[in-house]
Amino acid sequence: MRPRTGTAVAVGAALCLVPLHALALTPEEDWIARSTAPGVVRAMGFETQTEYQEGLWNQGRHNAWDQTVKASGNGSLRFDIKSNTGEGAGGSWTMNFSKDLSVQFGANEEFWVQWRQRFDAFVIQHSYAHLSGSGEWKQLDIAQGDMPGVIANSCSEAELVMQNVSNRDYPSAYLECGNYYALEELVGSNQSRQNQRRTAGGASTCQWVPPGDTSGCLRYFPDEWMTFMIHVQLGPEGTARSSIGDATQRRGFIDSTIEFYVGRAGQPLQLAHRQGGIVIPRGEHWNSSTGINPDNPGDPGYSGGWGPSDGHPNARYGKLWLLPYNTQKDPAETHQDASIWYDEVIVSRQRIADPMTGGSTGGPPPPAAPTAQLSANPTSVTAGSRTTLTWSSSNATGCTAGGSWAGNKASSGSEQSAALFQTSTFGLDCTGAGGTASKSVVVSVTAAGTEPPPSDSGGGGKGALGWVALGGLLLARGMGRSTAVS
Repeated sequence: MRPRTGTAVAVGAALCLVPLHALALTPEEDWIARSTAPGVVRAMGFETQTEYQEGLWNQGRHNAWDQTVKASGNGSLRFDIKSNTGEGAGGSWTMNFSKDLSVQFGANEEFWVQWRQRFDAFVIQHSYAHLSGSGEWKQLDIAQGDMPGVIANSCSEAELVMQNVSNRDYPSAYLECGNYYALEELVGSNQSRQNQRRTAGGASTCQWVPPGDTSGCLRYFPDEWMTFMIHVQLGPEGTARSSIGDATQRRGFIDSTIEFYVGRAGQPLQLAHRQGGIVIPRGEHWNSSTGINPDNPGDPGYSGGWGPSDGHPNARYGKLWLLPYNTQKDPAETHQDASIWYDEVIVSRQRIADPMTGGSTGGPPPPAAPTAQLSANPTSVTAGSRTTLTWSSSNATGCTAGGSWAGNKASSGSEQSAALFQTSTFGLDCTGAGGTASKSVVVSVTAAGTEPPPSDSGGGGKGALGWVALGGLLLARGMGRSTAVS
C-alpha cells in the first residue's frame, strides 16, 4: 500500500518524507492521495455526468462533461467559448464546501482551494473584442456559502476572483463585487499583481504599472493541465483600513492574508502573490429594513448576492464557482471556437500537496529544484575596501546578480566586488528547469581607521568602550552611554 501524499514513512527509528515521483504514481493514484489527505473537506473529480449536472448553475449553456480530455479519472468539466456569443455564454459550475452546508470559514480560520485547468492556445493568445472595459476571462470565484433557505450567488461583497485581465495572459486576483479591488502591492516603484516574483535584490519581475519587466510573471500555458491554488487566512472581525482599495475604514475580517500559486504540468507550484492586511468585507451594506429574500421571506435585507450590497451579515466563505465568464465580451465578434477545462478540485483546511503527474499521460517527475550558495570574504570591510564574492549552485543553468552587484553569472564562480563605501547587500538568483533559488549576503562597512565594536565576551568587561561609525562621527559605546568623538 502506497503512503499518502504528505505523510511520513517510518524508516528504522527515523521518519522521512518519500518523494512522490519516486513512487511512480499514476494520475488516478495521485488524485486519490491528494483528495483524501488530512484536512480535505470536499473534492470533485467529475467522475460522472451526474456530478457535472448537479453543479451547473446555468442550464443550456455551452459546456459539457468531457470523457476524452481529463487530468485523471473518468472525465472533466469543459466550457466552450464560441464565436458570436456574449460574456456568460459558457455558463458556470458551482459547489458548496460541503453538501450539508456545515463547512464554511469565518473569523480566524483558513482554507485552501486547488484545481487543475487546461486551455486551448486560442483562449490565451486571442484578444477578445469587448463592448467596454478591459475584459478577458475569469477562472474561479470563491464566495459566501449557501445557508438554509438562502441560495448564495457569486457576485457578493466578499467574492474572491482569480482572472486573466487586460490581455496580460497571467493570473491576478481581485476582491469584492462592484468595487473589484485588485490584489496588488507596490514593489519598489512598480505596482505588481504577482508581488512574489522578484529578483534576489527585491526588484519586481512582474510589473503591472507602469508596464515594465514581466519576465518573472507566472503565465498561462496552452494544452497542458496547469495547477492553481488559493490560500485564505481570515483575521478577526473588526473595522480597519485594508491594504487594497481606498483609504476608508472597512468592516469585516480584518488583517486577513490571501496567497495564490501557479504551477505547470508536472512541476511544483510557485507562489505568485501574497498580501496581508486585507479587510475582507462582511455585512457592510446590510439594511434589514429594505428588501425581502425571495428564498426566505423571514430573512429581510438579502436578495441572493447579485451585488456588493447583498452580502449577508453572517456570510462566511463556503462556495466556489468555476466559470470562464468574459465580462462585456462582444457577441458580434466572429472568432475561432475554443475551450477551457477544469478537473481535480479540492477544498481543504490544510495546504494541499502539489500534483506529481503531468496529467492524463502520467508525465515525467518534476525537475529537481535548484540550490544556491553565496558567501563574502570578508563580511566586514573598511570604507573603500573590497570583498570577494564566491557562489555555487546545483540544478541551475545560470545565475543573475542583484543588489550591490549586477549582471548574468555562471552557475558557480568567484569575483571581487567594487570598492564599498556603505553597508551592501549582494543577491543571487540561480535558475533551472525546477525553478529559482535565491541567496543574499550582507557586507558591513566601517569608517577607515576604526575597528568593529568588541563582542560582549571580550576582555574589556562592562566598562569597555567600543567604537562605531555614525555619519562623520565616531561614537564611543560603553556602560550604557554614547559619547560623540570628533
